[in-house]
Amino acid sequence: MLALDAYGPSKNTGSSPNHPIFNGKIYALGTGELVGTVVDDVQCITPHGLPCNVVDVHTTFNLPEGTVVNHMLVSVDPDPQRPGYVLTGARPDGSTIESATGIYAGRTGHTRLSGLVNLGTMPAAGGFDDFFIIQFN
Repeated sequence: MLALDAYGPSKNTGSSPNHPIFNGKIYALGTGELVGTVVDDVQCITPHGLPCNVVDVHTTFNLPEGTVVNHMLVSVDPDPQRPGYVLTGARPDGSTIESATGIYAGRTGHTRLSGLVNLGTMPAAGGFDDFFIIQFN
């Protein structure tokens, strides 16, 4: 199991406003140690475009021991306590890990997500605080 925190600003390198690709840093949730980078390739699955309440996300975790690529739907909802922020979450029923390299090669499993995103600098960047639990089978 991996417990990770995508924390801080993540630059949007996507070429379309309705298809952002965020690049940020990933930290060990238990120690706060910087352990790699994370790329979130986000697409809205509703016809009206961003912002939307459900996004289709491919997340690549680039870690020293290898890479884990995850794919899942993520719920997004305005935070009623913090204007300008959204709450994010995903609790998939099935496997979400699409591929892995290094010590994770051949592993399957699923990822759970709980988070908070500051929309104040969108679309150029997002301010993320997303907790990921990657559970390998």
